Amino acid sequence: MALEATNHPQHDHEQGDLHLLQPTMNLAKIHAWDLVGAVLAALVLRAFYRLYLHPLARIPGPKMTAITSLYELYYNVVCDGRFIFRIEEMHKKYVHIIDPDFYDEIYTSSVRKRDKEPTFVPTFGVPYAAVATVKHDVHRYRRSLLYEFFSRRSVSRLSPVIEERVGKLMSRLVEFHVGGEVVDLCGAFGALTSDVITFCCYGKSWGFLEDPDFRSDIRTAANDFAGV
Repeated sequence: MALEATNHPQHDHEQGDLHLLQPTMNLAKIHAWDLVGAVLAALVLRAFYRLYLHPLARIPGPKMTAITSLYELYYNVVCDGRFIFRIEEMHKKYVHIIDPDFYDEIYTSSVRKRDKEPTFVPTFGVPYAAVATVKHDVHRYRRSLLYEFFSRRSVSRLSPVIEERVGKLMSRLVEFHVGGEVVDLCGAFGALTSDVITFCCYGKSWGFLEDPDFRSDIRTAANDFAGV
């Protein structure tokens, strides 16, 4: 009996704490439901915008692709990265460009400002490079920094280097012919391109054409990147 009597005050104290916490718990539940409702409302509004108000809403295609990225996620994750082939199938089914004037709509001049799709550019892994720049004006500025490297004057300065490398390639081909050996033309032209690129970027060729097997570090890296 004494033990029971001593436990009652503690029990009453715990009950009192629960009564004090009850309003807070109820308020938390209300806020949680408010949050869920706000998220659902935002998703519905976004779906409505993408289906009827977005500039690309008139482009035909599966509505699910316009509403959510889960369509792409399904093909890339569940179907082992086959979304790119799904895009090809959708192009054949939905996209029929027969108007030659539409060429100017796709390949417009720099006067018409168009930003890149933000969800695509992270693929490159170089957020500050021109190729991964989303905003039109920023991309134009970054690209302008490279103009000098590809101007007519800069290309003309490279002519002696290109001619020398082409001459080296021809001499290697003659060696293969005299020796009756099979030559990997893909590797040979890749080596020529790599020598020109390395001279343009670093001031000297890296001797890909001199390599007995036409060393293909750059070509291999480019092919691996294209296959990602």
